[in-house]
Amino acid sequence: MKRLEENKKYTSNLIFKIGGTVIIFFQKFLNYVLLFYFLYDILNFFI
Repeated sequence: MKRLEENKKYTSNLIFKIGGTVIIFFQKFLNYVLLFYFLYDILNFFI
């Protein structure tokens, strides 16, 4: 029974880590998209 608890804890930690990584990646991706959009807007303004 104790082993099952340990396994559950490990799985939840793993899910938490993967989730955190995905969230960080997504935030960086969004930042790049916004930056690109902003630059594109500026370029269109000058052209």
